[in-house]
Amino acid sequence: MTKIKTDVWLLNTPAAPAEPTFRHYRSQSAPPPVPARLLLPGGVCPVPEEVRWGFLWSSTGQAVAVLLGGVPIGFLQAGRKPGRARFIAAGGEAWAMPWDGTAFELLFQ
Repeated sequence: MTKIKTDVWLLNTPAAPAEPTFRHYRSQSAPPPVPARLLLPGGVCPVPEEVRWGFLWSSTGQAVAVLLGGVPIGFLQAGRKPGRARFIAAGGEAWAMPWDGTAFELLFQ
């Protein structure tokens, strides 16, 4: 059985409530969307077509980035929780850490 070690939020869909009721999502055992006040522009998007998604692995295999249309929108690194997301603002660390371009470049150069 595979155990999830870490995860990262990537996007909210347009149907996501601006202020989610966390109790509702807990009762469904589902992750809640990020509250609108913690989103950066671009953080709400209809579910993209499968062909638009991609992955980029670091040379060590210890980090992976998620690409949307060839643009990295999130990444995970072994031993670090949570991952980093391009469209999350400071304060959204329960979902993801804010984007760090320097860390991305160091991991995926």
